[in-house]
Amino acid sequence: MDSVGVVLLRERFNPLAARPERSTEFEYSTGYTLQQTTKIWTNNGSFQMTRGPLFLRSNTSVQITRQTTTRRTTVRQVRDAETRRAGGLNADASVGGRAKLSQQDSDDPALRSRSTTRAPDYQLSLRTRQRPAPGSPPS
Repeated sequence: MDSVGVVLLRERFNPLAARPERSTEFEYSTGYTLQQTTKIWTNNGSFQMTRGPLFLRSNTSVQITRQTTTRRTTVRQVRDAETRRAGGLNADASVGGRAKLSQQDSDDPALRSRSTTRAPDYQLSLRTRQRPAPGSPPS
């Protein structure tokens, strides 16, 4: 995709450029990889709903890795979830929010420990469109 394609994709989710449309999309995939000493199970889900200038998008993924040696089995889980919500306040302003939650769990018998790492990230944004006053000189 060229540089214009990236802009078009981004503008698809701009509430100020939204057209009066209604859509709901859901997608789910799963996979299982089997190797000699490693098994990996992945689950991915995405949901997107558009109601005119309002949209909600959510992506979730879970990966479980089980690695076996002659003496022990190590299990690692990685979970990620990201949700975005935005909507127009009026014709020239919109507000949006994003929450991204990540968690990793590891159980390593060699270290005799279990660990959990969490990384939440929250964002809030305001977008405005400026219109020049009639008769104002161009900048």
